[in-house]
Amino acid sequence: MYPYVVYLAFLGTAAQQPGIPLLENCSDSATVLANLEASAPVEVRSSIAGGATACYAVTVAAGGKTTRGYVRGNDLDAVAEFERKRVTAAASIVNIDP
Repeated sequence: MYPYVVYLAFLGTAAQQPGIPLLENCSDSATVLANLEASAPVEVRSSIAGGATACYAVTVAAGGKTTRGYVRGNDLDAVAEFERKRVTAAASIVNIDP
């Protein structure tokens, strides 16, 4: 492998911040607006299926500022709770146990 390729690969991993990326949109090339902790207090507005992982529209309120964005996967506690409630609601509609 060429040295500059290894260097670029290192820079790509070093630049990543820990946490769950809050994205501008659901695309693979979306800009990261912030990185969230799993327990971040967010409001999940909706889910979007169709990609490799589900994408969720969320609102984050921190420091007196509200930011809308998207997260992929269910690593956020609020997203996991959103999915749990969605499954429970769907199960109650068809009268099955979740």
